[in-house]
Amino acid sequence: MGHLDNIGFINGVLTQQLETILFVEFDTLYFDIYSGTLPDHLTANVSWTASPFLTTWVTVSPSSGTGSTTLNIAVEENNSGYDRSGEIRITGGGKTITITVIQY
Repeated sequence: MGHLDNIGFINGVLTQQLETILFVEFDTLYFDIYSGTLPDHLTANVSWTASPFLTTWVTVSPSSGTGSTTLNIAVEENNSGYDRSGEIRITGGGKTITITVIQY
């Protein structure tokens, strides 16, 4: 006989909990100095939120949802003369994943 994973009782009913699926196609995105937008496909079977972490020059849209979608990652023009990097954190179903954004 096989074994049972993620089995438990909820309100007295025997249920199987699905494993959380949360991952992106690209975990690092590269931009040149100009403003721009790149897509990144999110695969998920849970509700999730996405937001830039400690950066003001990166945005993500949509910022929340349920299930899989295409995220649009946008950056402002980099006039600093230096490379910069930031993160977008996506959280759902008890997991957190990160997209690293590099602009040079």
